[in-house]
Amino acid sequence: METEINNSSNEWRIMQSKNSKRKNGQTENSDTEGKTKIHKSHEFNLITSNRFEVLENDNSTNNIKNINTVKSPPIYVHDVININPIIYQLNLINSDGYTLKILNNNQVKIMPKSSECYSLIINELNKNSIAFHTYQLKQDRCFRVVLKNLHHSTNLDELKKEIESYEHNVTRISNIKQKTTKTPLPMFFIDLAPNSNNKLIYDIKYLQHMKIIFEPPHYKKEIVQCHNCQRFGHTKKYCSLNPRCVKCSQEHHTTECLKDKNTKPTCIHCKGDHSANYKGCPFYKELINKKFSNNRKNNPQTSSQDNMTSIKNNSSRFLYNQDISYAQKTKPTTSNSENTNTSNSNTENLDQHINQNTNLNNIEQTINKLVEKIDTLLNIITIIVNKIK
Repeated sequence: METEINNSSNEWRIMQSKNSKRKNGQTENSDTEGKTKIHKSHEFNLITSNRFEVLENDNSTNNIKNINTVKSPPIYVHDVININPIIYQLNLINSDGYTLKILNNNQVKIMPKSSECYSLIINELNKNSIAFHTYQLKQDRCFRVVLKNLHHSTNLDELKKEIESYEHNVTRISNIKQKTTKTPLPMFFIDLAPNSNNKLIYDIKYLQHMKIIFEPPHYKKEIVQCHNCQRFGHTKKYCSLNPRCVKCSQEHHTTECLKDKNTKPTCIHCKGDHSANYKGCPFYKELINKKFSNNRKNNPQTSSQDNMTSIKNNSSRFLYNQDISYAQKTKPTTSNSENTNTSNSNTENLDQHINQNTNLNNIEQTINKLVEKIDTLLNIITIIVNKIK
């Protein structure tokens, strides 16, 4: 039972509780058969703190976290003789917004902690004409996909409008051509502005009344080369180093080179008789081997050759006993029984060696045939891939 004060008068009256229990079909009418709660006539509001109030602004906090968690690219400053002026300029921008790392060849790596600090540092380095290179911000990179099964003569403006009808912001469309013959292919590169719905483009199945496929691009296992300084690992757009010619390796732009066509070029990396962008350059090959040495799938021929050498090395163990010399084997013994026993054991060993040699020869022949077939298959696959491109 509960007791309450009537608001109209100060008299007490008994109110039946809604949650009162019944016993043997009878209600509780007495004050002694239940607990009573007394509420005063005046009402008051008790103000308490809501610990879940933060969840109301959950979307805004998530957006702030996402902005802050995006890492800005590093900045590589070259030819640093005295680091104190750089630290002074960086402290003027933001003393807590960066970290430094000292590299080889008088290079300093600046790692900004935010994109705002990154842009301020870039502007300051450009004002002071400091040689550096960096990379594009991740939030500014376009989202590239490959559009397949669409004719190369398709109107690009109409294609752009139709893709944008799916709430995508198209920045660039380009037709893909075959690498050697330069013939247009039924494929297009589609560049989208960075957005949260970029991956939904893979759900589109029809464009221009044709069934199409969107796929991620297949990136080549190459190292990017800058067309300004001819170094590897960054691009011309984010390079402020001194220009170097790809032909004569002098400090000027390639378009300003006055070298004759008859004279051979000189590589700036290995000083060879080829241009600096030659893929057969030993300096470039060394970089490729360092970067992709961990992936064994890149070189199936080398892996097969390694397997052949390991089989040959393992098979050589069974051809002869390294602990016993030829003189010890041919040395005569005193007893005839020992001679017969040794001769019998020698004949048995010879038979085993002959059988092992024949088996190993058969295995080597089969492995050589398999390696030849693998080489031919790889050549066919490369020809097919080049034709597709």
